[in-house]
Amino acid sequence: MSEQNLKTSKQKLKNWIIFTVILIIVFVAGYIVIEKVPFFANKRLLIVISDSMEPTIGRGDLAIVNTAFEVDTLEENTIIAFYTDINDDGKDEIIVHYIAQVTQEEGVNIFRTKRENVTSYIDWDAWELTEDDIIGTHLYHVKNLGRFVLFLDSIFGKIVLAVDIIVILGIVSIFSKDDKNKKAQKNNLIKKGDKMC
Repeated sequence: MSEQNLKTSKQKLKNWIIFTVILIIVFVAGYIVIEKVPFFANKRLLIVISDSMEPTIGRGDLAIVNTAFEVDTLEENTIIAFYTDINDDGKDEIIVHYIAQVTQEEGVNIFRTKRENVTSYIDWDAWELTEDDIIGTHLYHVKNLGRFVLFLDSIFGKIVLAVDIIVILGIVSIFSKDDKNKKAQKNNLIKKGDKMC
């Protein structure tokens, strides 16, 4: 292996190491910000997978929920996220619905909920919630971003992302080789010009 090829291989290895370290730093910094900075730590991202809140919140939207809510501020028509076992299988699911009614029983707040466009109490959700079931209040949502997140979380999405990164790095590598070749040719021309003088 020539000295030039050895230098090129070392430079490529160095670039990959730098890229990997930067990627790790970005992920660690993002995790710290999301978990420890109060503004972000009090938020939870939820992907809506049903159409029960359409057209306000659609299937595939990414809902941002404030987990630092005051129970006293919860009132009718507030959109909340909460845990409940909708399938009677012993596992709680996360639901995003409106508060339909707030009552008290023996000093405990009881919340009834409803889907979008429900006007009669007959069609309210069957479950009754306490404040322990409530995750937080809806702040805002981003249309269809949840679909993208679900795609990236799938095996196929991860493969596509990995292939995209490899292709981008390959393209960058090709362009950097072209730049090096052009510089080498320019240096050779300059050297030949020096000899001709």
